[in-house]
Amino acid sequence: FWSSNRLLFAKVIRIHSGTIVLLLRLGIVLISRQRQWCSAPFVQRDALSSTKVLSRFLTSAIMGKEAQIIGEYRRPHNDLEKQSYAGHGSIHDASIANKIGFKGAPIHGTVHFSQFAPLFLEAFGPQWFETGTISVHFKTPVTHLEPVRACMDRPTAPTDQVRIWMEKEDGKLVLEGTASGGGDQSRTTKARDQISKALAKPPSSELLILNGVRVGAISDMENVKIGFKGEIGSMFPFTYEDKLKIITEYHPWYTETGGPSSPWGAAILPPEMHNALMCYTMFEGGFLKSAH
Repeated sequence: FWSSNRLLFAKVIRIHSGTIVLLLRLGIVLISRQRQWCSAPFVQRDALSSTKVLSRFLTSAIMGKEAQIIGEYRRPHNDLEKQSYAGHGSIHDASIANKIGFKGAPIHGTVHFSQFAPLFLEAFGPQWFETGTISVHFKTPVTHLEPVRACMDRPTAPTDQVRIWMEKEDGKLVLEGTASGGGDQSRTTKARDQISKALAKPPSSELLILNGVRVGAISDMENVKIGFKGEIGSMFPFTYEDKLKIITEYHPWYTETGGPSSPWGAAILPPEMHNALMCYTMFEGGFLKSAH
């Protein structure tokens, strides 16, 4: 599930690190399937002020078209500027990014996943949080507060796998991939397609990004959790409450007070936070012991 946001000192982003897959099999028991996601509004926090702009999920937050679902432009935050990685800073720090040729510090890729949440709930319903998938290949970095919007083809059934993408205001592609509400997990996703290409044509030189990890590696089983108030760690130097203050697509179901009103009877994590959950102890769990 590693992406180009793991880039530290590389000048070239290789295909191995441009692919990310996240299969959201959360094992959540749905309390009541009669409740609908659109019963509560998404809240867009204006990135340039503290003003809360309320938007009804099925009206202003989504521009529905016959064949596509397209979200509004949002301004995602770079929340990893103070990230430390194996004893040093990361590409998300502007000074390091500038040294290796970036015009600005790129936002880590999974931040964009939460921007797809309103689209996925429109397309697949609440089941996406239980059995849904998202699989993307990153194409172009996004910097702090740079406007982007999420887009997807509209499925004909909740289990369909469809094309998704994100674009900038000038139309430049940020990422492209596939998503589904569940169904056949053996079908080819965007990540599997990219991995197949990478395995068919191995790199001619040593990888600079996560060079101690092989394609398809599986970590040891670990028990981890993310609370509302405690800092998540050096990889994610903020609290979950901090994240909710700047998230591109906010929903009460993500919160401590609003979580009990969700269909699951408790708060759920937004899509982007699964990256933090998986990376919480990655140096201790055997997955990156040989990487640097």
